Amino acid sequence: MENKNIFIHIPKTGGTTINTAMHDVYWQTDIDFNYRHIDIKTKKSTCGDIFDAANSRKYSDYTIFTMLREPVDRIISEYHFLRERKEFINLLNRPPQNLNDYYKNRQTQNYMTGFLIGKRIYDKNPATEQDLIKVVNAIDSLPIHVGIFEYFSESMGYFTASTGIEWNKKLTAKRMTFNRPNVSEIDPEIQEEILSLNSLDAKLYRHCLKKFQPLIQKHKKNNVQFELNKYHHIYPYMAKTCLFEFCLENKHYIKQNFLFFKDLTFYLIKDLEIKDGEKLVKMWNQAVLNSIADTFPSSEFYQKVISAHASSTEPLQQLINMGEGINDFLKKDPKASKKFYIPMALNKENVPEFKPISKNFFKGLFGR
Repeated sequence: MENKNIFIHIPKTGGTTINTAMHDVYWQTDIDFNYRHIDIKTKKSTCGDIFDAANSRKYSDYTIFTMLREPVDRIISEYHFLRERKEFINLLNRPPQNLNDYYKNRQTQNYMTGFLIGKRIYDKNPATEQDLIKVVNAIDSLPIHVGIFEYFSESMGYFTASTGIEWNKKLTAKRMTFNRPNVSEIDPEIQEEILSLNSLDAKLYRHCLKKFQPLIQKHKKNNVQFELNKYHHIYPYMAKTCLFEFCLENKHYIKQNFLFFKDLTFYLIKDLEIKDGEKLVKMWNQAVLNSIADTFPSSEFYQKVISAHASSTEPLQQLINMGEGINDFLKKDPKASKKFYIPMALNKENVPEFKPISKNFFKGLFGR
């Protein structure tokens, strides 16, 4: 029987959670006719043809649905999620040094609108008012069922009513950003500037929010519960990236210790077969501390990092604090700090013991 539902996954709008819930799988499925996202080879959106008026009859028999997110919150989430992913950041004409650099770059602006008409991520030709008109016309005429990220549970109820898809009562949120500020922590003037620079996305969001508001009460009793646990995302993250990447600004330090971090990752996941994300972070933290103590015994560097680690009891926050401690120490006196760039080597005795609980998890880490 032909699948008549088409899900459009706009990046950083909860789409991975929806896609995995649809198919009851751990991680997202490959793009196809019914799942529109980013073509990993071209970095282009695969849903542009849906918003071409010439194809309206072709898609009139399908139920199309997607999710939008408040533009300021989406931009902040996108920056903190993608800033260490070089395959995407390198598409920008100049790498951002901070959030301000990111949102002021024309290539990052109005991406929800650009994505829906089929543009590449960080396209050098930004979306236009005409593009927005095409998107709104398609949403209103086909119609396309648009949920609102800020009303995620109600949106899932709306999608059930529209598509017939029944969700599990408990869903695990996917692709959570490990370390990012809340919108409330961002200066109001900066928020206003982001909205101004993303005026097309802001108009699109307001248009769809206005249409969705009458549905909120109707789907208020939707019983989908979300498990928001960052530790569930440690493994997918480490499959491609050093665990320190998101919280340690000094990339030279990571580069100098690349083999150590790679060997530590392989040892924890492949040899010890650790699957529990919280245990993995605890073991990583302690292994790094022990290795610094081994390589630089009784040093100010070690004292700085262990002090940073001790300032919290929560493993992921300890990791973040260690990264900031390393960065601050090496920045304080660059000349005197050169000796601490000596690469560390993995000594398995420095890794705390935990009972392995699974086998054969993740192949091909760090390109192997």
